Amino acid sequence: MSDEAYQRLLADNQRLRAEGLLLRRVLHLFAAPDDFELVFEGLMDAVLAHFDAQAGSLYMFDADSGALYFAAARGPKAAEVMGLDLTIAPGHGIAGACFENCEVIAVSDAHKDPRFSREVSEKVGYEVHSMLSAPIVADSQVLGVLQIMNKQNGSTFSPEEVQIAEAVGRYAGGLIGLGLELSDLHNQRSEEA
Repeated sequence: MSDEAYQRLLADNQRLRAEGLLLRRVLHLFAAPDDFELVFEGLMDAVLAHFDAQAGSLYMFDADSGALYFAAARGPKAAEVMGLDLTIAPGHGIAGACFENCEVIAVSDAHKDPRFSREVSEKVGYEVHSMLSAPIVADSQVLGVLQIMNKQNGSTFSPEEVQIAEAVGRYAGGLIGLGLELSDLHNQRSEEA
């Protein structure tokens, strides 16, 4: 076996191990799907670790207001982001476009993308460079958006990373969808009692 072939196998092995770890971290959250704070925070931790990103946000859609809100955030300005009383309309910004079109969006230079909204980054004083946004989908319904920012080992997301983000969005959707069903069931039982 050539050194080049060995290096490819080694890289493939490392990639598969990292993907397996990400999947195990997400599957672990199925132990308490209706503990939304734990689920949201656990998803953020798993995604940021896997993609080696500096920051991230998880947006959920509120049907009553018709807008996305920050459900979790990670990174150097996470507390400030969570303290903002901001919502994002579907179609507005990259997260809103991801939600509205139910598509993964990978951007290497956010400021050059016409969909990028500077509102949040300007309010908290955080410079966004690269961004990967994935819809959180359950049963063909978009529930929210997972978004990571500022990839630490380069600014370009690979096609494999885009596929992984899409899969994580589906896993997250199944998890959150199950949590919503359990929450509704608990509420129904409480009303009947």
